[in-house]
Amino acid sequence: MFYYSMKKHDVVIIGAGIAGLSLSRSLEKEGIDFVTLEKRMEVGTYGPRIINLETLEKLSLPKENLIKAIRKINFYSPGGLIISKSDKSTRGYVVNLREIEMHLYNSIKEKNKIKLKQNVVDFDLEQHTVKLSNGQDIGFKVLIFATGVLGVKFRNKLRISHPKNVFCYAVEIKAKDEITTILDNELAPGFYGWIIPLGDEIIELGFGAEELNIRDHREIRRRLYSLSILKKYKNKKIIRVNGGFIPTGMIDKKANKNWIVIGDAAGGEPMLGGSIHKCIDEAEMASKVIQENMQGKLFSMRKYEVEWDNILGEEYESQRKIRKMLDTARNADFDRIFKKLDGREIEGKGLINDLFRNIVTNLR
Repeated sequence: MFYYSMKKHDVVIIGAGIAGLSLSRSLEKEGIDFVTLEKRMEVGTYGPRIINLETLEKLSLPKENLIKAIRKINFYSPGGLIISKSDKSTRGYVVNLREIEMHLYNSIKEKNKIKLKQNVVDFDLEQHTVKLSNGQDIGFKVLIFATGVLGVKFRNKLRISHPKNVFCYAVEIKAKDEITTILDNELAPGFYGWIIPLGDEIIELGFGAEELNIRDHREIRRRLYSLSILKKYKNKKIIRVNGGFIPTGMIDKKANKNWIVIGDAAGGEPMLGGSIHKCIDEAEMASKVIQENMQGKLFSMRKYEVEWDNILGEEYESQRKIRKMLDTARNADFDRIFKKLDGREIEGKGLINDLFRNIVTNLR
């Protein structure tokens, strides 16, 4: 007779992106038994990102992974008016998401804890098991969903809401420019357009929008090259196309008795979408709650909700209010504000969010 012995772990993490790998690294440091299940064949998702100095410090990212220092940030109105913020000191860096994920993966000593090509197709919270596509069951005490913004089937089974999201489209071309944000509620409603320098000779042009037909490629390209400052790049040869969904809202329930949802699966910031610093912060909070659970101090993961509200709740609510004000503004309002701010020094110590607040103050 054959007896099937199911593998069991204190913590099972579904997803090896920024959030999943950050939590994996933290749990390993604390000596907590875990396994991380990733359906992809390798770790690392390509995508230009910007990070602030605090996030850089938390990541301990090597200097060779920093693409470009950010000292100047431009904002353009729909009519092409510009306001800028310049500093002698560095405000942040352009990085590649792939390099961050690889750095986190390489910082984990026991690589066998990160299982690639392991597709989780179902889970049972009562039996404390997850089922893989190969039929294997794995047991857990705590289950972490770090499945990204498209983890729809898991949120459906948890009976929780899905985060609000926008579709983002971007192209890479040969050119030089600065970090740029473009406001336009007709072409990019619910988000904005952007320019990100990827080196001395390459930039990414992109925009995000709500309710965009992702199959209408002609309309998507029309919108991109209709944004004020991006018109001049219309005839440039495209080197690479990037795209995908970015969460700009949070789910209604992030944790319960034996599970937690973190990272883009739980949602994103209303202003910047799925941010790296949010994924890292949520991984740290989840690790803390898991540690208390393993020590017998907690019997439910619900404390994670309290921790999240205490640490991230105020900033999220502030961004939500800013986003609401931006979304209800007309393009003519943006042009009026930019004329008003022309020649003034923009306040704000951080990256884009702090500067957005200055613009919104003038919308009131």
